[in-house]
Amino acid sequence: MMKQKHLGFILILIFVNVFLRTWRIPPRYYKSIAYVFFINSCYYYLFKKKLLWDFNSAYSNTYVLRALHLFIGTPLLVLTCLAYFPKKLSKQSIYILTWTLGSTCIEYIASKSKLIIYHNGWNIFWSCCIYFKMYTFSYLFQIKPILTWGLSAISLLFYMIRFQIPVEYRLLKGPILICLQRNIQPYTKVNRLIKKGIIT
Repeated sequence: MMKQKHLGFILILIFVNVFLRTWRIPPRYYKSIAYVFFINSCYYYLFKKKLLWDFNSAYSNTYVLRALHLFIGTPLLVLTCLAYFPKKLSKQSIYILTWTLGSTCIEYIASKSKLIIYHNGWNIFWSCCIYFKMYTFSYLFQIKPILTWGLSAISLLFYMIRFQIPVEYRLLKGPILICLQRNIQPYTKVNRLIKKGIIT
């Protein structure tokens, strides 16, 4: 039942985007989608040893649910928000607040239905802050990308300090560099053995 609800949420977003014809949005908005995807990926990478929230289903792999929301759910949500983003500043504030409150209410229902679970002091208030930041930054990224990256870094650092996220040196290297080092190490060990004459 939980799996069906997750899939139902994804399908609703797909139908909404088809109905609104969001694929006709100028390509510049896809940069915001890539930005949001990158930030969400950073969460799962940097916070993986102390997750603050996660998706829940007794009949589906958690990694599959994360992938569905990471690659489909969240991008479509952001695209739907940006589709009719107002140009006037006064209307923008109301628009972002409306989307923030709406998303928070939906997540609140999802949390009560055990579709999403909180850990380590996280609650619906923090989720509300994340939604506000996501919608604001995804739009701001179109105008001031450098500023947005800077604010995102500060925000990420704040949450890591606030929730006492452990940081290991190997995490800062990044997954690509770690994989390369793992592949290089066996060859360096072999070279050392050859130099010592142990193997030929």
